Amino acid sequence: MRKITISMLTISFIIVLLLTLTGCTKEESKNENYKIVTSFYPVYIMTYNITDGASNLKLTNMADTNTRMYS
Repeated sequence: MRKITISMLTISFIIVLLLTLTGCTKEESKNENYKIVTSFYPVYIMTYNITDGASNLKLTNMADTNTRMYS
């Protein structure tokens, strides 16, 4: 009974070790394009000024670009 318990623990340890090591492979990202979405215009302008000249990103603003006239 003791030998069976030791062998089962050893097999379980090996299985857990193998499953853990399969997650250690290096993943290469082929898509290096980034998308930045801002919530309102001042943040958009600030982000645009910071990222000016970067070729691998797309900057968009969620807010509408309309002007509201309150009278």
